[in-house]
Amino acid sequence: NVASLLRSVLPCFEHMLHAEHNFRAAHPELASRFLDVMFDDFVGTPIETAKRIYAFLALPFTSATEQAMTTWMHTSREQTVHS
Repeated sequence: NVASLLRSVLPCFEHMLHAEHNFRAAHPELASRFLDVMFDDFVGTPIETAKRIYAFLALPFTSATEQAMTTWMHTSREQTVHS
């Protein structure tokens, strides 16, 4: 059940978040190696967020990439509506 799953998973997430925070605090010299991506940004502006991720990774975000993402998002929404 969902409540049981949350009770087992949330402590793990809490541990990971604390470990990540502590590591980043202990190693400010590595700050440029991290890119924080907010879930709301990825859901609200997925193309722009993907462009930011690609730029961070020094990868080209081509028109073909954008078209593939747009097609996938459209297809995914249709499948969700019709499910």
